[in-house]
Amino acid sequence: MARRTRQDTAGTAPAVPEPNGARQAPESTAAAASAGRGKTAAGARGRTGRQGPGQATPAGAGVGQTGPSFAAVEEQLRQVSQELAEARRLLGAVPGEVGEFREQLRQVGRHVPEAGEHLREVERRSGAVRQQLEEVKRECRDAQEQLAAVRRDTGETEIRLAAVRREFEDAEGRLREIRQEVQRVREQARQATAPEGRNRLGVTVDPGIVVAEVSPATPAARAGLARGDVIEAVNGTPVFDAVRLRDLVHEAPAGEEIALRVLRGGAAEEIKARLDPVAADAPRPAKEHNRLGVTVDPGVIVAEVVPDTPAARAALIRGDVIAAVNGVPVLDGAALRELIHHAAAGAEVTLRVSRGGEVREVKARLDEAGSAAP
Repeated sequence: MARRTRQDTAGTAPAVPEPNGARQAPESTAAAASAGRGKTAAGARGRTGRQGPGQATPAGAGVGQTGPSFAAVEEQLRQVSQELAEARRLLGAVPGEVGEFREQLRQVGRHVPEAGEHLREVERRSGAVRQQLEEVKRECRDAQEQLAAVRRDTGETEIRLAAVRREFEDAEGRLREIRQEVQRVREQARQATAPEGRNRLGVTVDPGIVVAEVSPATPAARAGLARGDVIEAVNGTPVFDAVRLRDLVHEAPAGEEIALRVLRGGAAEEIKARLDPVAADAPRPAKEHNRLGVTVDPGVIVAEVVPDTPAARAALIRGDVIAAVNGVPVLDGAALRELIHHAAAGAEVTLRVSRGGEVREVKARLDEAGSAAP
């Protein structure tokens, strides 16, 4: 009886079928391992209870040996039963866990289309972003090309600007020269237009030129100019020599009417003269000729005769033109002053005077040097 019981306990524990597709719980595996260890120990104890060949049986070894071995087997069976119950309980929980897992899979399956749609939307947006990126790249390339063009244009502009600066500097230099020339001309005009201070002769003089001859069928002839007239200004600009008269008349437009301020017989009057047409490329005439059609003599016009002076005693009057002193032409008031100033005290000077178109010589005896000075 004891032998059959040990054999039954040494046998393999009945296998518990697992659910379809479910894995064995860790607790059932541990129970099976514990059962195996129990069987091994029981077998070992059974083997140690047997007497081998040629071995003596100790005294009293057969008495009461079956009792403790049976109790151990019962304890092992009880443990195996507990482990099997725990394994059954765990196996019973497996279907629920499988159901939960399947539900989770179903939920995941429901979210997969949404995820796929989101993924496709992301791909579409990624494509749009890539297109925008390509557009930005093209714009960057265009901007770089434009920047290069701007740099080239800037370089060319800087070159042109440098040339303009050089031209401007040259123009400034020419402008300074022109300003200096204008200042010089203005000074000459001021000196020419200002009445000459009194001199040893006892007269003050104004600038002007004397008409020596009027050519027929000319603007001067048609305007009524006559020999002996004194031209003081053209269009308000003072005239102090033949060159100035020629230039002022030459610069006037063709067919234009010019105004001449003329001193005639001591009285000033204004005469209009209309110029004849002239070719645009016509050369400037010689200084003794002009478009007006007159020739002039040098000289200065007597503006004032101081009483009780050599000029007064020589019967000079306002409007007389002094053309020469002792045969030396008088071009302006400064020349007259110099010629008179260097004459000896009490010396007699010969003046060539034009009055009303008639030229005559006048003798004047000078006073002591500087006696007529203001």
